Amino acid sequence: MDIITVIGIILAVLLAVLLSRVLSYVLKFALFAIVFLLIMMFFFGYTFDQIFDWAMNIVLWVV
Repeated sequence: MDIITVIGIILAVLLAVLLSRVLSYVLKFALFAIVFLLIMMFFFGYTFDQIFDWAMNIVLWVV
């Protein structure tokens, strides 16, 4: 095998491992956000529009 091919394979594996860790954190955050959304909707009686407006107001306030 060529040395460039070996280095390319090693870099591809390292990139895949790094992205899997980042995606793991993103998916965990998404799961907790969905659970929080469902709790707010079912237990406290908020509608999806109210929660979405609240989230958009926070995002616009930060920006």
